[in-house]
Amino acid sequence: MWSGFRSEDMSYVQILLPSAVAEEFVDNIGREACMEFTDLNAGFQPFQRAYTKDIMKIQEIERRIKEIEAQLREYKVPFESDVSANDLKTRPRGTTIDTIAKDVNKTYSELKSQGSAEKDLHKQLSEREAKIEVLSQMETFLSQRIALVEERLGLAESEDAVPLIPRDERRPDDVAFKYIAGVVTNAQRVSFERQVYLTTRGNSLVQFEAISNDRMVFAVFFLGNQFQRLLRRLCQFMNIFVCYESDSEIPREVLLQQAQSERAEDKRAHLATKKLLMRIMREAATQLKGWKITLIQEKGIR
Repeated sequence: MWSGFRSEDMSYVQILLPSAVAEEFVDNIGREACMEFTDLNAGFQPFQRAYTKDIMKIQEIERRIKEIEAQLREYKVPFESDVSANDLKTRPRGTTIDTIAKDVNKTYSELKSQGSAEKDLHKQLSEREAKIEVLSQMETFLSQRIALVEERLGLAESEDAVPLIPRDERRPDDVAFKYIAGVVTNAQRVSFERQVYLTTRGNSLVQFEAISNDRMVFAVFFLGNQFQRLLRRLCQFMNIFVCYESDSEIPREVLLQQAQSERAEDKRAHLATKKLLMRIMREAATQLKGWKITLIQEKGIR
């Protein structure tokens, strides 16, 4: 490309061309790198220039290509996108802006749609697996901690103790011992435990059990329906998945069987969606560089 230095005399000329061949002429001259153009529209506002709409369309396509590249990086799909001066000079001009816009918009829409579906299915599968892990370990988890919880919350009664209200006279809506169980990440544990303490004003006990390198089962033991409602809101706010509650009407064994069958369906759907998404991304990776070369050429011509 022209570096700005010259060793020969140059002439300042004005060329009058039919508009039908103007773009082709500029493209051919630009490849020879023997002419410098002067902008005759410097005094015009952007909306007064003839090619403003084309440039805006090219910029919109380039933004979508950047989003496609970001998605390819997210899924670790290799692609080549660096454009050199030699690429611009040797690649012939053949594809129109409208054709590229159609191809890019189609690929962008497919990637956005399939990407959202894949993430939703992956989240659903993760929640299903977390539910299975919690329900599978719940019996052991609770049996090891019920006595400790009753002792900490003052629920254990000695033989000589006399309750204020006899058990056979308590109404169903009286304050009762409850718990909720779910899964948190290691990063969420400290903040979740603190928020539970603040929400229940210390009238609760949180127990954790590691199930993997980055996740652990939790159970929050408390008294009363009011705390139960507050803790549900807290988990929803912190995006923490609650797998089981003590007042669930469905037995744990039934819930576990349902979750295992649903996990198999989720796995099949997620695998099929991800295969389709990867195929679309690999096809897009082969076209990215060509799109970028053509867009740079077209923007330079205008």
